[in-house]
Amino acid sequence: MIFLFIGMIASGISARITLLSHRGGWFLEDQARKSSGMVIFDLIGTVSGIAAFIISFFLFDWCWPLIALALGYWFIAPFVVTRNSYAFFYQTQFVTALVALGCSVAICGIYFEIF
Repeated sequence: MIFLFIGMIASGISARITLLSHRGGWFLEDQARKSSGMVIFDLIGTVSGIAAFIISFFLFDWCWPLIALALGYWFIAPFVVTRNSYAFFYQTQFVTALVALGCSVAICGIYFEIF
């Protein structure tokens, strides 16, 4: 269950970075500067994150994935990634994406071991 919470927090931080860059008006510039490898990595991370979220409903009680989602996206990310800390988290965007991908793969691995 720890992978679920860590993955949701990392995904929430990545989503908050995306939201702030979109509100700031430089989202398209950021996406244009990304290499094709990073775009593919982001796509794989997004797909595995969605798959892990769906799979987590089969692994845990129905309330735990929703609690993890709310904790990561609506409680921790808005308070951690602010105007003042945006630059720091923007620089560590690859690390947060890697953590989210690793947690998602771990949840999927746990599911396929059990079933």
